[in-house]
Formats: sequence, structure tokens, C-alpha cells
Amino acid sequence: MSPHRERKTAGIEPVGVLVITLKELESFNGRNRMKSYVAVEGKVYDFTQLNRWRNGSHQGGMHLAGEELTSELLKDSPHGVRRIQGVDAVALFGVTIDELPSMNGRDGKKAYVAVSGKVYDFSNFSRWRNGSHQGGMHLAGEELTRELLEDSPHGDVKLDGAYLVGILVFTPEQLKRFDGITENRKFVAYEGIVYDVADLGDWTGNYGVELDRELSDKELSLLEEALVIGFLVYN
Repeated sequence: MSPHRERKTAGIEPVGVLVITLKELESFNGRNRMKSYVAVEGKVYDFTQLNRWRNGSHQGGMHLAGEELTSELLKDSPHGVRRIQGVDAVALFGVTIDELPSMNGRDGKKAYVAVSGKVYDFSNFSRWRNGSHQGGMHLAGEELTRELLEDSPHGDVKLDGAYLVGILVFTPEQLKRFDGITENRKFVAYEGIVYDVADLGDWTGNYGVELDRELSDKELSLLEEALVIGFLVYN
């Protein structure tokens, strides 16, 4: 809308990336003067100015703003991604570690699974019906990096065909729980990335913390072997 457009930001150093979470997205539903945001393939788009999304409703309420609609727009919609072209992406879409369990594939919810810091929609997989896989051995709504990449005979092959919907994010307060005691997993964050360091026998120091110091070459080498779990965000 500005006559200057991007020229006003040219040369300004970015200070961060805006992430809109699942809960935050719900409030941008196009009603009560709120904007109409829709998440597709990991990005949040502003549909406010689209005539076919007036008041946050599309096709008579078939699709609603304030929701993650990757599968609906890529698979179920006859337009596919063409309707997104030319629409501004305003943020990345993130699912917090506390929001993830709500998307468990039951009671009409989609089946989200987090692997390597990315959140996938497994709803269209017949072997994940109702969010359960292999008789309940694996459940949707969970972070399953180790289970699917290391413990599963299929490896990351099973991610083929799944819809990538966003990234898994932790606030510093949420990260604190993964200290090996409160939660039986050992995570640390470094330069915005959350790692699982449980299997790093030579790792020293606390767990469930953000490392704000310069790491030694040995520590950096260890992190290269660790599993990436997600990303750190600030409120």
C-alpha cells in the first residue's frame, strides 16, 4: 500500500524472523476487524484483501481464515497454490511444543507429527488413521525425530507424501522442562536451534537451557552429531 514499498527497508539489518503460532493464528480469522491469515506450507499469508475471503470465509464457510489449510489448498482445492501467488506472506507458521499434542488426529483434528524441527500433517496416511501408527506404538501430536529417523526401519522415507505445515518451536520457558528430569529428554538451544543431546556422552553442562556463550570446537562438533528438534522463539 506504500508508494515506497521495499525501498524503505533496503539496507536495514534484520533482527529476527516473525513466527505466528497455532494459537495466535486462530485470532486472525477475518472477523471483528481482524485480518484474515491462513497458513500454507509453513508460511502465514494475509488473505484480507481477497474478495473470495471476505470476513475470513471462503466458499460459503468451507474454508476459514485463522487456520492451517495446507492440505485443503494443495489437495482439495481445484485452484491449488495458484490462489496464493501474489499474496503476501507475513510470517512463518510455528507449532509450539505445547500446542502439538492438540493436533493428535482425533475428534476432527489433523494428525501433526514433528520431525527434525519440521511439523508434518500425516492425516492423509492410511497407516496413521485417527493419529495412531502400528497399534499405538507411535502417536500423532508428538515429536518423533528419534523414533522415525533412527528407530524406524523406514527412516525418512515415510515423510514422503506428508504435507509440511510449519516448524516446531519452543519458548525459553518450555525449553526449561526438557532438562532430563521434568521431561525425560535432554534438549539445549544454540543460535536459535533446539538440539537433543541425550546421546552425546561427552556433553557437559546443564540441559533445558539456551547456550548464550561461545562454544568450543569440541562442543560444536558434538552438536553436529545431535538431532535437531526445533527452534527457539521469544514472546
